[in-house]
Parts: sequence; structure tokens; C-alpha cells
Amino acid sequence: MTLARGSYSEPYTANWDFFFLGRAKPLTES
Repeated sequence: MTLARGSYSEPYTANWDFFFLGRAKPLTES
């Protein structure tokens, strides 16, 4: 997803970004 990363103009890409961020760190910390 490196190519799509950063394209926050697309909600689908943004959702994936948030998903990966949520998996990378505890949900309680977010």
C-alpha cells in the first residue's frame, strides 16, 4: 500500500491507513 499511502483524498485509502495505525499501536492509546 506504499503507492496508495498518503492519498487521503480517497476515503478507502484513509480507512486502510487508520486500520494499520490501529494495529500498530494499542486501541486504548489512540
